[in-house]
Amino acid sequence: MREGVRGAVPARVPLVAVLLLLAGCGDGSDRPGADPEPGGSPDRGAEVGVPAGSGAEGPPEFTLALTFTRDEAPVQVTRNVEIHRSPGISQEESLLRVALTALLQGPLPEEREAGIHSFFGPGTEGLLRDVSLRGDTAVVDFGDLQAVIPNAGSSTGSFHFLMELNGTVFAVPGLEAVEYRMDGSCEAFWNFLQRACQVIPRPGSA
Repeated sequence: MREGVRGAVPARVPLVAVLLLLAGCGDGSDRPGADPEPGGSPDRGAEVGVPAGSGAEGPPEFTLALTFTRDEAPVQVTRNVEIHRSPGISQEESLLRVALTALLQGPLPEEREAGIHSFFGPGTEGLLRDVSLRGDTAVVDFGDLQAVIPNAGSSTGSFHFLMELNGTVFAVPGLEAVEYRMDGSCEAFWNFLQRACQVIPRPGSA
């Protein structure tokens, strides 16, 4: 699976050559540990950012870890991707951009058949406007999420929505905090979830 990172958000991550980690489907053994707060993230799974190998002439292949939901708990799936880095764009930013693009596409058909679901899917694909880093803090800007997933604003909905986002973001090593925005505004993103603007630290770092 190849994905170019050229400073612009790719329209779609072509999801072929997928490595899917679904150990112990249905018996609860695949549920990664998670912090009880929405800022939590799964603490098991493949190491993101560690090269997974590549062809002699191809770009390096890395592992993405995405967090979705199954049986009201986080479940992590991993996929191998080739990432073309542009000058001036760090590996962390490249990985995060591709991971969030894939997250917004939602689970694959075979993942849905395994009981995995998500707020993210065809309606949210392409809504990643920008990803940037300020030191070890990621700034992630989305388009109008509220227009396509308004039910994420409920208390239960926002918990699972943030669980998937934070689990995917903090699977990228080297990131210690994340600020989410919608159409450039932190306030707009958190108003959508009926909360105050905030920066989320990596679980266990505060």
